[in-house]
Amino acid sequence: EDAAEIEIALTAAGFEVTRVLDASAAEMETAITDFEIAIDAAAAKGEDVIAFFYGSMHGVAADVEGQTRNFLVPANEEITSTGQLIRKGIRIDQLVAGLAATQAKGVIIVSDACRNDIDLSLTKSVGTKGFVPVQGGPGVLLAYATSQGATTPDDGLFAKTLAREISKPGRKASFSML
Repeated sequence: EDAAEIEIALTAAGFEVTRVLDASAAEMETAITDFEIAIDAAAAKGEDVIAFFYGSMHGVAADVEGQTRNFLVPANEEITSTGQLIRKGIRIDQLVAGLAATQAKGVIIVSDACRNDIDLSLTKSVGTKGFVPVQGGPGVLLAYATSQGATTPDDGLFAKTLAREISKPGRKASFSML
């Protein structure tokens, strides 16, 4: 329902939308790669592209080689250990870097994910800190449904509010290219 709500608003605002539902890790990787390729193809045709990624899935942070990294967890993946999270989760910093490396004039990434602490296994390095801040860089806007360490109910309120804001006439996205 959340994805449908956002899709309607983005389509009405002039975005071309590809909806990927209940995907596995491999399907998510393919969809993200296809998205990056489509952005660059449109830019090569002279189009001014604003890329918008909306992820409605669970979010968790875990220690990876001594640094806390944020992950989005694909819906159709059972993640029970840090290793599985590293292999199957979508690292937000890598998602940001990949989209920022395209020819898009601006990138908007919205995470409609719980950001609570999750104990995925009995190891001490899994899910102990909630999401940590991620730098978007010039031309990249990151938005989260919750504050760090907080949870959000699965009631669709964030998606409904975001869709309503996207749909307001005269709204403009501004990006500073530093």
